[in-house]
Amino acid sequence: MEIIKTTGTERTLAVESILEDIAGGGTIYQADFKTATDHLKEGAVVGVDGNGIYHICKTAKIFAGGSASAPRIESEHELVVGDFLSDGVVSLEITVITVAATYDTLTFSTGSLSIYSEATVLYTAAAADTTGGGVASLATVQDTSGDYMVCSIPVGHNPAGFNGVSMTIVQAADDVLAVAFDAGILTISLAKTTAANNNLAAVQILVRALGTLDGLDWSMATFTGTDWDGKQTGATLTTATDAFDSGVNSADIAKKYPPVGITTNLVDFTYANQGCGILVRGRVRESLMPFFVDADIKNALPLIRFV
Repeated sequence: MEIIKTTGTERTLAVESILEDIAGGGTIYQADFKTATDHLKEGAVVGVDGNGIYHICKTAKIFAGGSASAPRIESEHELVVGDFLSDGVVSLEITVITVAATYDTLTFSTGSLSIYSEATVLYTAAAADTTGGGVASLATVQDTSGDYMVCSIPVGHNPAGFNGVSMTIVQAADDVLAVAFDAGILTISLAKTTAANNNLAAVQILVRALGTLDGLDWSMATFTGTDWDGKQTGATLTTATDAFDSGVNSADIAKKYPPVGITTNLVDFTYANQGCGILVRGRVRESLMPFFVDADIKNALPLIRFV
């Protein structure tokens, strides 16, 4: 007699360790999903509504290309027309989803994302909010009369924290543009001879390169101007200093369903009202989760370790 013993698993699972789950699990709301979706894999983040029904916490990751008003997103998502997609600053209604081979492109009823960079994780909110209540913080200096340079700190990047910070232009001792930030003052030393060295794009690159100093993040500072490029050398300083003001931080737009747990088994939508286990304490492998997560989602699930 020959005895053969084999062990194994159908596939590697996202949930690696279950230390605590919700007693009795929960029922997943199938209507949240795309029409073509016939199942939900384990490892999906879910929230719960007032009736005790569990909903997928929809997320999407920005794909290269596209624009803030027509973003491209990775194909792994369950967004549908009518969802409100948020970057944390604004929340926009999706009216069209155009499917391509490796990414989908979204069309909004109105508005644009405030935070738009590749790999940013977006999420669904409960309603539209095209402004987020935020206001950019601005400072304006003037070299020769009527020639202005404006620095703007956009919503979503703590504009209120910049209020009261000064921006000052001076003439450098040489022909090299330089910037520095110290003791609440952003100093822009304009190249003494070659005006083109002081163009807005060059100033913006140097200021953004400052990164975060004294708790202020300059990486998204944006420079615009009137009759500035190719004209200014700091020889005339009509308004050399201005303080940033008017900045108001945007509202932190809440997720439609705040995360409460992670599904522990596959849910087959062939059958209505299917339930599943929901992990609240344990370990999951992030790379095997069916949808993208970000730091906010992880912070909302402090008893779950993401590896």
